[in-house]
Amino acid sequence: SFAAAAAGARVLATDWAPECIELVAFNAEANGLTVNAAVLDWTTSKSGDGKRYDLVVAADVLYEPRNVAPLGRLLGEAVATDGVALIADPGRRHAPAFFERARVEGWSVERTSIATLPAGGIFELRREAREASRQSLHQRPRAVDRLVGVARKQGRLPQPDPAVVVSLIALLPIGYLVI
Repeated sequence: SFAAAAAGARVLATDWAPECIELVAFNAEANGLTVNAAVLDWTTSKSGDGKRYDLVVAADVLYEPRNVAPLGRLLGEAVATDGVALIADPGRRHAPAFFERARVEGWSVERTSIATLPAGGIFELRREAREASRQSLHQRPRAVDRLVGVARKQGRLPQPDPAVVVSLIALLPIGYLVI
């Protein structure tokens, strides 16, 4: 969250625990950063502020089976039609069910392997073309695509630490949601 904010992104950091939100606010202020933070319970809430984001980043969020359905619903609400969700997963046993469900619900899922996480990786989710084609996507440059492509060519993506991926993505001044 802080790397994205320092790079100029508009950031909404979320967590289900109010204590975490308090720490985010405290640390953001101490570092002179603007980071909006909100409590977000995936089982009862919509995407926090009701907005759609160009980029949603989540790290190690599939540690319980009960997170599979709510995370899918949240991404459906929070990711812009031409947006991207990046999910870093260390290989949790519930992750395959989530990604299969995402495919069934119309998301493309691309896994980028990470040598230090052989069972996991960085998963890039996009809405399938049938939904995205309803929007005039060709009129707006896909900055996220360009950034990810450049990072891959330079050998900078993926990195074993999801924070590094967040830092790469944060170079873009886009709407950004961290869950």
